[in-house]
Amino acid sequence: MINLKIYKHIFNAKGALQLLGELYQDKNQEELKKAIYSLKKQKDFHLLIAYQQNEAVAITCLNSGYLIYCGKYLQLSSLYIKPKFRNLGIVQSLFKKVEQIALKTKCSKIALDSYITNNNSHKTYFRENFSINAYHFIKEL
Repeated sequence: MINLKIYKHIFNAKGALQLLGELYQDKNQEELKKAIYSLKKQKDFHLLIAYQQNEAVAITCLNSGYLIYCGKYLQLSSLYIKPKFRNLGIVQSLFKKVEQIALKTKCSKIALDSYITNNNSHKTYFRENFSINAYHFIKEL
Protein backbone atom coordinates (compact mmCIF):
# COMPACT_ATOMS: atom_id res chain seq x y z
CA MET A 1 0.00 0.00 0.00
CA ILE A 2 1.37 3.40 -1.02
CA ASN A 3 0.94 6.32 1.37
CA LEU A 4 1.41 9.82 -0.09
CA LYS A 5 2.41 12.74 2.10
CA ILE A 6 2.87 16.43 1.28
CA TYR A 7 5.49 18.48 3.08
CA LYS A 8 6.37 22.17 3.06
CA HIS A 9 9.74 21.62 4.74
CA ILE A 10 12.14 18.91 3.60
CA PHE A 11 13.57 18.44 7.05
CA ASN A 12 10.17 17.20 8.27
CA ALA A 13 10.06 14.73 5.38
CA LYS A 14 11.47 11.35 6.32
CA GLY A 15 13.68 10.00 3.53
CA ALA A 16 13.56 13.09 1.29
CA LEU A 17 17.28 13.87 1.30
CA GLN A 18 18.12 10.22 0.68
CA LEU A 19 15.85 10.08 -2.39
CA LEU A 20 17.18 13.37 -3.76
CA GLY A 21 20.73 12.12 -3.15
CA GLU A 22 19.98 9.04 -5.24
CA LEU A 23 18.56 11.19 -8.03
CA TYR A 24 21.31 13.82 -7.95
CA GLN A 25 24.37 11.70 -7.30
CA ASP A 26 26.66 14.52 -8.44
CA LYS A 27 25.51 16.68 -5.49
CA ASN A 28 26.52 16.24 -1.86
CA GLN A 29 24.10 16.58 1.08
CA GLU A 30 25.08 20.21 1.74
CA GLU A 31 24.40 21.18 -1.89
CA LEU A 32 21.01 19.47 -1.73
CA LYS A 33 20.12 21.20 1.54
CA LYS A 34 21.13 24.58 0.09
CA ALA A 35 18.98 23.99 -3.00
CA ILE A 36 15.98 23.00 -0.88
CA TYR A 37 16.43 26.01 1.41
CA SER A 38 16.26 28.22 -1.70
CA LEU A 39 13.19 26.42 -3.03
CA LYS A 40 11.26 26.44 0.23
CA LYS A 41 11.34 30.25 0.18
CA GLN A 42 8.89 30.03 -2.69
CA LYS A 43 5.36 30.37 -1.36
CA ASP A 44 3.94 27.38 -3.20
CA PHE A 45 6.86 24.93 -2.87
CA HIS A 46 5.98 21.46 -1.55
CA LEU A 47 7.39 17.96 -1.57
CA LEU A 48 5.23 14.98 -2.40
CA ILE A 49 6.68 11.72 -1.10
CA ALA A 50 5.39 8.17 -1.52
CA TYR A 51 6.00 5.71 1.30
CA GLN A 52 5.63 1.97 1.23
CA GLN A 53 5.66 0.36 4.67
CA ASN A 54 7.22 3.52 6.13
CA GLU A 55 10.04 3.57 3.53
CA ALA A 56 10.35 6.62 1.27
CA VAL A 57 10.24 5.19 -2.26
CA ALA A 58 9.39 8.16 -4.50
CA ILE A 59 9.55 11.95 -4.48
CA THR A 60 8.68 14.97 -6.54
CA CYS A 61 8.93 18.69 -5.86
CA LEU A 62 5.94 20.91 -6.65
CA ASN A 63 5.56 24.62 -7.12
CA SER A 64 3.16 26.76 -9.08
CA GLY A 65 3.84 29.55 -11.51
CA TYR A 66 2.12 31.73 -14.03
CA LEU A 67 3.00 32.33 -17.67
CA ILE A 68 1.07 34.41 -20.17
CA TYR A 69 0.77 31.63 -22.73
CA CYS A 70 -0.61 28.98 -20.37
CA GLY A 71 -1.89 30.68 -17.23
CA LYS A 72 -1.37 29.24 -13.77
CA TYR A 73 0.39 25.86 -13.77
CA LEU A 74 1.76 23.35 -11.30
CA GLN A 75 5.38 22.41 -12.01
CA LEU A 76 6.79 19.00 -11.09
CA SER A 77 10.53 18.67 -10.70
CA SER A 78 12.98 16.13 -9.33
CA LEU A 79 10.58 13.25 -9.91
CA TYR A 80 12.30 10.07 -8.75
CA ILE A 81 11.18 6.55 -7.94
CA LYS A 82 13.61 4.04 -6.45
CA PRO A 83 14.43 1.49 -9.17
CA LYS A 84 13.03 -1.55 -7.34
CA PHE A 85 9.69 0.25 -6.92
CA ARG A 86 9.22 1.23 -10.57
CA ASN A 87 6.43 -0.27 -12.67
CA LEU A 88 4.26 -0.83 -9.60
CA GLY A 89 1.78 2.00 -10.20
CA ILE A 90 3.47 4.53 -7.92
CA VAL A 91 3.85 7.15 -10.66
CA GLN A 92 0.13 6.89 -11.40
CA SER A 93 -0.63 7.50 -7.71
CA LEU A 94 1.71 10.49 -7.66
CA PHE A 95 0.22 11.98 -10.82
CA LYS A 96 -3.33 11.49 -9.53
CA LYS A 97 -2.43 13.38 -6.34
CA VAL A 98 -0.63 16.10 -8.33
CA GLU A 99 -3.71 16.56 -10.50
CA GLN A 100 -5.89 16.91 -7.38
CA ILE A 101 -3.50 19.54 -6.00
CA ALA A 102 -3.47 21.39 -9.34
CA LEU A 103 -7.24 21.51 -9.51
CA LYS A 104 -7.55 22.55 -5.85
CA THR A 105 -5.10 25.43 -6.41
CA LYS A 106 -6.86 26.50 -9.63
CA CYS A 107 -4.01 25.57 -11.98
CA SER A 108 -4.99 25.01 -15.60
CA LYS A 109 -1.95 22.87 -16.46
CA ILE A 110 0.63 20.51 -14.99
CA ALA A 111 4.16 20.92 -16.33
CA LEU A 112 7.34 18.92 -16.00
CA ASP A 113 10.76 18.88 -17.59
CA SER A 114 12.55 15.72 -18.60
CA TYR A 115 16.03 15.19 -19.93
CA ILE A 116 15.90 14.46 -23.66
CA THR A 117 17.69 11.13 -23.15
CA ASN A 118 15.23 9.88 -20.52
CA ASN A 119 13.18 7.77 -22.94
CA ASN A 120 11.69 5.41 -20.35
CA SER A 121 10.20 8.35 -18.47
CA HIS A 122 8.89 9.85 -21.69
CA LYS A 123 6.85 6.71 -22.36
CA THR A 124 5.33 7.06 -18.90
CA TYR A 125 4.51 10.74 -19.39
CA PHE A 126 2.83 10.07 -22.73
CA ARG A 127 0.85 7.23 -21.14
CA GLU A 128 -0.26 9.71 -18.44
CA ASN A 129 -1.51 12.15 -21.14
CA PHE A 130 1.35 14.63 -21.04
CA SER A 131 2.43 16.09 -24.37
CA ILE A 132 5.51 17.92 -25.59
CA ASN A 133 4.51 21.55 -26.14
CA ALA A 134 7.87 23.29 -25.99
CA TYR A 135 11.59 22.85 -25.56
CA HIS A 136 13.29 24.02 -22.39
CA PHE A 137 16.53 25.75 -23.37
CA ILE A 138 19.37 26.38 -20.93
CA LYS A 139 22.46 28.54 -21.26
CA GLU A 140 25.24 27.78 -18.78
CA LEU A 141 26.83 30.84 -17.20
